Amino acid sequence: MKYEKSQKNKGFILVTVLILSLVLVILGITAAFINQIGYFSIAAETKYKIVENNAEWGLMKAVENLYLKAQSCSGNASYTPSIGDPVQIKFFKAGNNCFIWSKAVYKNAKVVKIAVITIYSGNSVIKEPLIFTKMQVY
Repeated sequence: MKYEKSQKNKGFILVTVLILSLVLVILGITAAFINQIGYFSIAAETKYKIVENNAEWGLMKAVENLYLKAQSCSGNASYTPSIGDPVQIKFFKAGNNCFIWSKAVYKNAKVVKIAVITIYSGNSVIKEPLIFTKMQVY
């Protein structure tokens, strides 16, 4: 028996190959997109860790200067960490409480930390600081 080509199935293989190629292209584009999102997520996390450490470092530096009486609980200060922009510090006094506002920026990430410490006569620090965090990472 001799095999004869059917006119009905002419081009069926070409359509199948084109559809499979389209599916593979869509899968490749999806994989590249997921990879890009992962990269952006890792970059944002790294920036956040750096800027959070800088804000924390600025707060601890400010508390240290209050404790050593090198800084009073009023006015502004600026400290420069090893990585990132200088950390801006603002001091506010309310009764026996000293509010310390620390803002750190690195590239397009920003973290603001606020600490509240209780002080007695002069600048004697008597309690551990309460720290509140506000963050923005782009």
